[in-house]
Amino acid sequence: MSARNWDALSTAEQRTLLDNMRDMALATQFERDKEFFKHARSFYKGLPKQTREPAPTTHSPPKDLIVSARRDLSFFEANYELFDNSIDEWRRRSAKRDLRITVDYDLELLTGKFRDNAGGMAEGDVFRVFIPGETTNRDFAHNVIGSFGMGAKKGIFRLTDGARIVSCPSGNVSFTSEVPQKWELIPDWRTLDGQAAAIQKGSTEIYFFRLFKPPTLAEIDELRRRVGVVYAPLLAGKLGELGAKPARKVHIEINGVEAVASEEIRWSSPKGAEPRVYEFSHVFEDFLSTGENIELHFLFQCGLTRGLPGEKEGREPDFGVDVYGNGRIIEAFLKKPFGFGTRGFAADQAAKHVRAQLYIGGHSFAIPWDTHKREYLIDHPVALWLYDKLRPILLKYRTIASGFSGNTELRNKVLLTSAPKKDQKPELVELPEGPEVPEHALPSYRFPSGATKKGKGKGGTAVIENGGEDSGSHATLTQAGNGANDETISFDV
Repeated sequence: MSARNWDALSTAEQRTLLDNMRDMALATQFERDKEFFKHARSFYKGLPKQTREPAPTTHSPPKDLIVSARRDLSFFEANYELFDNSIDEWRRRSAKRDLRITVDYDLELLTGKFRDNAGGMAEGDVFRVFIPGETTNRDFAHNVIGSFGMGAKKGIFRLTDGARIVSCPSGNVSFTSEVPQKWELIPDWRTLDGQAAAIQKGSTEIYFFRLFKPPTLAEIDELRRRVGVVYAPLLAGKLGELGAKPARKVHIEINGVEAVASEEIRWSSPKGAEPRVYEFSHVFEDFLSTGENIELHFLFQCGLTRGLPGEKEGREPDFGVDVYGNGRIIEAFLKKPFGFGTRGFAADQAAKHVRAQLYIGGHSFAIPWDTHKREYLIDHPVALWLYDKLRPILLKYRTIASGFSGNTELRNKVLLTSAPKKDQKPELVELPEGPEVPEHALPSYRFPSGATKKGKGKGGTAVIENGGEDSGSHATLTQAGNGANDETISFDV
């Protein structure tokens, strides 16, 4: 080992040198400050001491699955896969306390460490984190994000060359599994499985021995920002606030700084058309001809925004529907998958005030997303069912918005100013089984006479422009009293 480039050495060679040479000698040989080697020694000393020497365990899947993972995932997605794995384990254990995840990337040593308090893994499960196809998420009654037996594996092998997992479910002993550097070049699948001194009860740690492509400080900051968007409902405890599980929060800390949930939607709250949360469930029988009946639970928060989307402060960046699977975002600002711009649902100025968030809870296998959780699958049977179920709600809000979009004064005095009160929870509406949405569950708003696109017609009566042949809306004028000032207009779908 005469090389003078420390980073060119394998991690095994580095550890041998650290065990056998003093810091000053290493500093002289490799032309680095001796504090660097103290730092490196500290990292490896941080590994819990083995109490049973690791023994090779052979596995069988082809390693091409892992090699391809490095091109399939970005740095950000690799981290998400690890977060998903922790969240699933936390949920499986009933999420009785807040989940805390920390990840630290050492850009000097090119190492990293991931940690969670999700509950820990049994001895027979620790190696599964490395082996494709091995998963504990086969119970279709559980709400899980991962179910394909690849997520955490792909995440780890995208991030690091060589890793060790240490998991302590009981507080008495830790179970370990390790893959060495250049592990994918070894012909068979063998993990080094052993035991180590107990770490904190219920915790799991993953040590990254050699980062493949170390992130920049800017990428670490960007990861933190993206986490605030991707896991916003879990970070904010939004599902618990709406009466769904989990009721506790998730905390994700990256290089010492905790991610913060992205800002809530700036809802408008005109009387009768306030944002509402619709709650419903459905059992998809013999799903995809698997013989499994899978039940999904849904929360659909829908309403109007105070202003049109735009880049100015206080505005939504876009309109449409954000979809989450078990608290993890699939896609945001979806339009066509929910009928915007289709026959009967004009994607006009009024539609730009319509915002919604759809929370799908259930087993990942039935959630309409791809295996990377990047895309909402519009032709998926659950997505097609949701299209019909949610269209009447979205269309009614859009019809009400059309009354505001045609009257600048009313829009400025009502839509722009009628924000929900602080900490006010939206009305929760339970929808019955079946495709029909009861009329009483839909929003309504009674516009003062003249609050229309074209103003008043002959004799002071209100004239409504309904947005065209395909808008699917109409308006009726009702006389509530003896004078013209008592006239109101009701928009109906």
